Amino acid sequence: MTDRPLATARPLPRAAIFGAAIWAVLPLYWLVEVIVASAVTAPFSFLSNTISDLGASECAWIPYRWDWVPVCSPLHALMNGAFAAFGVLLATGAWLLSTALPRTALRAITRGLFVAAGISAIGTALVPINTIVDLHSLVSVPIFFFAPAAVTLLGLQLARLSGGLRIAGGLGVGVGAFCLASAVWTVTLVALDKNWSIPERLTLWPIPAWAAVLAVTIVVVAGRARTELRPGAGVPTA
Repeated sequence: MTDRPLATARPLPRAAIFGAAIWAVLPLYWLVEVIVASAVTAPFSFLSNTISDLGASECAWIPYRWDWVPVCSPLHALMNGAFAAFGVLLATGAWLLSTALPRTALRAITRGLFVAAGISAIGTALVPINTIVDLHSLVSVPIFFFAPAAVTLLGLQLARLSGGLRIAGGLGVGVGAFCLASAVWTVTLVALDKNWSIPERLTLWPIPAWAAVLAVTIVVVAGRARTELRPGAGVPTA
C-alpha cells in the first residue's frame, strides 16, 4: 500500500514538504541547551535545574517554590534565541505541514494549538525567569499543554492515512499522550512546591524527536509519490 496524503494519487503539497524541512531542524534545540548548560557558572544539573534557568539574562537567585536557586548563564542570549526560534519553527512548520490534510475543524484546531505553543515559546524568550517570575510562568506554561495536545491531534489525523504516515501518526499520538501526562506531572509538582525540572523536560524534549521522524517520513513519502506519478513509472519495458 502506498502513502497518500489524501484519497487521491496527488503528491504532497510543496508547502508540506517545506514544512517538513523546517521541522527537521527542531532537534538542534537539544544541542543548544547542552551547549548553554556547559557554560553556566552557577551549579547546574539537568535533573534539578529548570530549562528557564539557562535563559536567565543576568546572574541572580530565583525564588522557586521549592527553594532559592542561583542562576548564571553567560550564553543566555543563545538560549533565549533558541526558545524564540523553536517557537517560530514549530508554528510555521506545523502550519505548512497541515496543508497535506483535509480542511476540517480538527486541522484548524491543530494549527491554532501549534501557533499558541509557538507564541508561548517566544514569550519565554522575551521574559527571562530572572525578570518577572510570575509573568515568565504565565507566558511559558501554555506550551507545556498546547504543544503535546497539538502533536496528539496531528497524530490522530495522520494515523488515518496509510503506510509511513500512518505509523508516524500513531507514534505522534503516543508521544503527545506521554507529553501531556508529563505536563500534568509538572503542574502537580508545582502545586506541591516540588522541583519540576525532570517532568518539564519529559514534556518538551520528545516533541522535536517526533517532529524530525515525521519530517523524514514526509520527505520519503513525497519522493515515492513523485516516482509513481512520473510518466512511464512502473510500466515494464521490453
